[in-house]
Amino acid sequence: MKISELMEKDPLQFEVDDTLEYAAKMLAKRGMSDAPIVEARKLIGIISTSDIASVFIKHNLLSSTKADVTRVHKEPVSKHMHKVKSWLRETDDLFKAIEYLAATPCDSILVTNKADRLVGVLLANTVCEEMAKMLLGRQGEMPSRATDKIAAEEKGQETAVDHIVNFVRKKGVASAPEVAKECGITVKEVEDYATSLERDGILRVEYTMFGEMKLRKPE
Repeated sequence: MKISELMEKDPLQFEVDDTLEYAAKMLAKRGMSDAPIVEARKLIGIISTSDIASVFIKHNLLSSTKADVTRVHKEPVSKHMHKVKSWLRETDDLFKAIEYLAATPCDSILVTNKADRLVGVLLANTVCEEMAKMLLGRQGEMPSRATDKIAAEEKGQETAVDHIVNFVRKKGVASAPEVAKECGITVKEVEDYATSLERDGILRVEYTMFGEMKLRKPE
């Protein structure tokens, strides 16, 4: 499953010239701890409640005059933002998101396209829900290659995984729809199997500029 299918596509975001006051109000209204800052839709930074709190401490606003507070709260968010260190692409898969959260605990992950333009936000809760589905064996679970293989071997049949691997190795490269048609399974099942096979180093997964998955035999 690709990030584009899980992300929120209309996230709270600020332009570079939005004021600190506006950012504080919107974060409080939405109950959020941070939000991205963009310029012509290109991701350039993040403003967080911690950044805003740092402004209060730095300028000693709790004991400042009204004029001082007014001057500061009209400053642009770009002056107080912090740089974005990492994010995901909309064409990344769920396992990329899981790896991201394992390395970088956070409430949300920024998602961009190939031009680094912000296209959405992936909530950590959404990723957690998908992991729960896998653990509980409900819809959204990755196909169990081990279970499939045992059942097929008992019947002397070729497993779906074997069929996919053999077909791709024979062709060299094949699109997910081609593999699905050949193996008699859905495109989503192919994508789920492919993600697992790539992780095990059995096949390579690539995406076209239109987001279509291609499976390629390792070089």
